[in-house]
Amino acid sequence: MVNYILDGSKMTSRDEAHEEIRRAFQLSEDYGRNLDALWDTVSVMDAEVIFENIGCMKAALGVYAEKILDVFKEAAQKNPGFRFRT
Repeated sequence: MVNYILDGSKMTSRDEAHEEIRRAFQLSEDYGRNLDALWDTVSVMDAEVIFENIGCMKAALGVYAEKILDVFKEAAQKNPGFRFRT
């Protein structure tokens, strides 16, 4: 299992949030940078993701931050090889 760390303080906009995800997961430039692309990525990962500075992301992105977190939470529920913690 691979461990990844996401830094919420780098997620100051939708674009920056998806760039941090792309960078942390070492995805190609073709990553779609949206919630559907995020789901397509994490729903099949065998990994543990640790979210740091989550309050910064929530302050910057509001409702969209919750949508990102919901994708991670749902993936953790549906994919036994995926873990997520804050």
